[in-house]
Amino acid sequence: MLKISYDINDNGSKKLYVLLHGWGMNRRCYNRFTNLIHDSSIAFDLPGHGDSGDPYDYFDTYEYAYQIFLCLVRFVDREIVLVGHSFGGRLALLLSSVFKINVVGLILTSSAGINKFSITKFIRVRIYKVCKWFVNKNVLSKKVLSNFGSDDYNNANVLLRRILVRVVNQDLRVFLGYIKCRTLLVWDRRDKVTPYWICKKISRCIANSKIVLFARGGHFVFFCNESKVIDNI
Repeated sequence: MLKISYDINDNGSKKLYVLLHGWGMNRRCYNRFTNLIHDSSIAFDLPGHGDSGDPYDYFDTYEYAYQIFLCLVRFVDREIVLVGHSFGGRLALLLSSVFKINVVGLILTSSAGINKFSITKFIRVRIYKVCKWFVNKNVLSKKVLSNFGSDDYNNANVLLRRILVRVVNQDLRVFLGYIKCRTLLVWDRRDKVTPYWICKKISRCIANSKIVLFARGGHFVFFCNESKVIDNI
């Protein structure tokens, strides 16, 4: 059985904040936020992160979301507010659209989930595959490949790298129209990891959505402006 670690702060409130971190992070990134809110909260270490066990090789975005769903089924009487940062936003999109849990609110911050074709990226992938072939033939050093991967990719082990590639290539826009709960999009226009166009696209596809922009924080805008985010909830 897969081990999933979490911190729960249950004060008996009807509302329960479910906190989903980004790739390469852990549940503790939400510590300050949970101290600021007055409602109950549960912050997860996603499989392969923090104190949770490694995911299985077949994992993708849907399987990650399903594992969190299994942890939430015991909270059937609660009003769930999902908070997802970056990769955690992918899971929040799925949980609020297709899983049978009582989601009353959704907060997406610097969320991933929508892909855009890029000729530059296409060429880089092709060059990477050629370089990898030469690495496997012991013609080039493995260090060459690190020039092509993101920080998340380069910092991950072999298993998580395979899963990360699978995850980032899954486009979730088809699910956006099924999200009916109030949605808050927290972004910084200067975010270079999940650009602002993603925020605008998500907002156009979710009817009951609102964008809140901040001028500092970049990809970690939520964690630099937590008090102000709470003012907008």
